Amino acid sequence: MIRFDYLNVSGDNLRLEVLDGTGTRGIRLDLDNGGTVQNKRSSAPADNGGLAQLEFTSTNHASRLLLRSNANFGFEGTWRANGGLIHPEQQTDGSGSDDQVEGELLNDGGLRLSHTSYGRIAVSLVGDGFLMASGASTDGGEVATLATGLWANHGDIYGSGNLTVTSNNNYGKLLVNGDISHTGDTTVDNKSAGMTLELGSTSTYAFYPGGNGVNNQINGLSAVNSALNANGAFVISTGGAFSTHCFLSSRWRF
Repeated sequence: MIRFDYLNVSGDNLRLEVLDGTGTRGIRLDLDNGGTVQNKRSSAPADNGGLAQLEFTSTNHASRLLLRSNANFGFEGTWRANGGLIHPEQQTDGSGSDDQVEGELLNDGGLRLSHTSYGRIAVSLVGDGFLMASGASTDGGEVATLATGLWANHGDIYGSGNLTVTSNNNYGKLLVNGDISHTGDTTVDNKSAGMTLELGSTSTYAFYPGGNGVNNQINGLSAVNSALNANGAFVISTGGAFSTHCFLSSRWRF
């Protein structure tokens, strides 16, 4: 069951579709110019079984689907950003280990995170995607945080796609306290007042060397305005480095 005490959906080129015929339950929206989903309730909802899916498909990568909610939003399941941008306005609240949200990113879709700590979200890079910190015009120290939580994967970033870390303004900072294990590259955007990806003290970042010079990397678009604060640990997985001879005679750049 997906329960909304009050659902207000607005946007252009709107299609709202509730899927339930094949056992897959969710809401799909196609709003090329963005929109808003607002959920109002005075108490937490019943458990929806972790099967709900909210998918936002858009050909306009600058469009945004804003999820407005109070502290008891209680959604469990998947936010699927297929080319568009999904913005959970604030932390979603849950009470147990099954209260989990997975953000699936593909076709350069993304999640925008406000200046708060999100303790129930994991990010799956099904394809290429981005994480956008809600920024400011100058460096005021604002931070968007992917925190660890009750679910084993809270705060983690995984999958096979490439990740871009960016901001909606001239400054932004994203703090990741979980483990980053996706096999694609990570790129920190160039913002005039600074763009920072920070690995928390509990975070790990995995590299996967393959053939000579082949591996995933962390790159910055600017030597001045793109920064990595690595307070966590780097993990180098050598399983793909072919033979021992190849491994000893090869070089990789991380």
